Amino acid sequence: METIIGLGKAGCAIAERFGAYPQYEVYKMDVGLKRTPRTYGLKGAARPEAHEKSLGSLKRFFKDVSGDVLFVVGGSGAISGASLGILEQLQKCNLHILYVYSDPELLGETARMQQRLTLNVFQEYSRSGVFEKVILIDNTRLEEILGDLPIIGFYDQLNELLVPTIHMVNVLSHTESIMDNISPPHEISRIVSYGLVDFETGTENLFFPLDNVREKVYYYAINEDKLKEQGGIHKKIIAQVKANAKDTKTTYGIYPTQYDQDYVYCIAYSSIIQENNP
Repeated sequence: METIIGLGKAGCAIAERFGAYPQYEVYKMDVGLKRTPRTYGLKGAARPEAHEKSLGSLKRFFKDVSGDVLFVVGGSGAISGASLGILEQLQKCNLHILYVYSDPELLGETARMQQRLTLNVFQEYSRSGVFEKVILIDNTRLEEILGDLPIIGFYDQLNELLVPTIHMVNVLSHTESIMDNISPPHEISRIVSYGLVDFETGTENLFFPLDNVREKVYYYAINEDKLKEQGGIHKKIIAQVKANAKDTKTTYGIYPTQYDQDYVYCIAYSSIIQENNP
């Protein structure tokens, strides 16, 4: 079972959405939370560096945490300054970072500088192998995919796109396919984003505009009856994979489902540090 740790308002909201699935144990950390076995209240601080300095030992809070951990954080918030101090106390775990990027033009100077710092630090630590990978998510991209959204429930709808996508890729990657050529990504390809592909048109939408994509993996979740009865699906999949290759290594897997609708998920990998201005 994977552990999800959300830090700050954005991180906690995303972590809570993962909690809808029984495969995950969810922990939340934010200013003002009550101390419980799964929530940890941090001291308020105006500046990012103050959050890290105020951290005490988290040994008791994390006593049951082991194995794979997904740490979720919005990089522009002051509370993101506590990230490295928290992660340092989880060194025994396999650490994956889910990093939510905000439009820098909408941020104040302090938040913009904090986002630039955390974005670079998480990528550098991932490239060096301290973290397994960093998953970059741009909320602007999620909004573009979903179209016009109401203000009330805005972030809930973004998370409703993001979290089930990551969850389904997790499920499919642990499910036997009926056909695939998927192989592990290159050791240095640790900067990652997820995305969706329209099965009818082949249009691909990544959740972050990664530069210098080195590898892509496509997960085709197709209605089982279609796979049994319809010809031409394999040719269509191969054509889409090749069309989206763009000089990258591309692999794919095909998985039967009971869903009426077909879904195509994508993971893109890069080994190059992404800049602060997508």
